[in-house]
Amino acid sequence: MATPSEAQQAVRHGLTWLKAFPATALGVDWFSAVRGPFPEVKLVATGGVNAHNARDYFAAGARVAAVGSALSDPGQIELLGRILHGDPDGTAAASGAGDAVSPQ
Repeated sequence: MATPSEAQQAVRHGLTWLKAFPATALGVDWFSAVRGPFPEVKLVATGGVNAHNARDYFAAGARVAAVGSALSDPGQIELLGRILHGDPDGTAAASGAGDAVSPQ
């Protein structure tokens, strides 16, 4: 979905997880704006999301970031792993901390 009208229709049908596509075209601010009137909706950021911008989508309210082409880059895979473990800059590994946590 890409519009608040589509979100409203989905909610009317009882849906709570919504794929927002294309995420990079919608922009991070779009996620924050849609979360306001639809706090019950869990947004999945899809389309152009990678290890370098996933944190921005999580901060804006996305619950999931779907990556595709980022998986072909070994450097991004390592960074995505750190994000999933709540350690985007690698400091927890150096300090011995770092249980898996939600990226939010």
